[in-house]
Amino acid sequence: MTPDPRPAWADPNGLPTAYCIASAMQVATAIDAEGSLVKDARETYWHMATGALHPPADLERGEVLLEDLGLVERRDQRLFLTPVLRVLLTGSLEAATALMIVRACEGMADNDSDLMDAEGLAEALEACVPDVAQRDECVRVALGKFDDARRRLVGEIGEEVVHEAARRELAELGHATHASAVRRVSLESDGYGYDIVAPTVHGVPRLLEVKASTSVGDSVVVYLSRHEATVGLREPAWSLLVCEVTDVELRAGNVLGWLPARSIAAQFPIDQEGGRWESVQLTLAVDSLHPGMPSPYG
Repeated sequence: MTPDPRPAWADPNGLPTAYCIASAMQVATAIDAEGSLVKDARETYWHMATGALHPPADLERGEVLLEDLGLVERRDQRLFLTPVLRVLLTGSLEAATALMIVRACEGMADNDSDLMDAEGLAEALEACVPDVAQRDECVRVALGKFDDARRRLVGEIGEEVVHEAARRELAELGHATHASAVRRVSLESDGYGYDIVAPTVHGVPRLLEVKASTSVGDSVVVYLSRHEATVGLREPAWSLLVCEVTDVELRAGNVLGWLPARSIAAQFPIDQEGGRWESVQLTLAVDSLHPGMPSPYG
């Protein structure tokens, strides 16, 4: 039998149950302000279990939930309340429930779990968060986290596709050494202003800023930061390369084409008195892209 990958505190949707959240908050009251030894905290659980409201095993699951959600820290066999959990202990169980649900959703998104739609999330929250307004706010925040995670994932896949395409292109031209020198510098830092450095057979390397999307028709919408735009206008070897991600699960896609910075500069905003732009949304016609990637011959 395949083991269940979900944590012991999770329901079928991967979210903590209302009962487990209540157990976790009970556990939190057993941890001293200066921290508690794990063995002492667990001994306290047995005393708390009087009346069988939360048996010790359930309290231990609550402890795991607090750790998994980053609300309790374990150092040198001691448990410490985080500042966030201290605040939760002074408020309502509903507020604690809302925050734990959102944090669990963040964890699911970071782990590339299947993303729940608004209706499914609302149904999963219904038993845990009775207040409708609070439940709606949970849904809004959690889906925002999912959207951010999905954008990051699509961007990563796009970079992988371009990285592999650049390596394959150079290898097929008989330049194996150049192919092995293709670098995905975004893994080192996000401060370069481009994602991939791809050597050319002759001349300076290509600096490729990759933008990826799963929604491509006659046009594609991408977002460019001010820093990326500045580097693009400064570096002649810089190009904006657009990739379509065709299958997120298989991490598959294809390169649609590219544009030099000068051809998109007219879409850059103009700074106003008292403020300056930091990011711009660009709508690019697919047929305006130069096919493939910038020439490997420089």
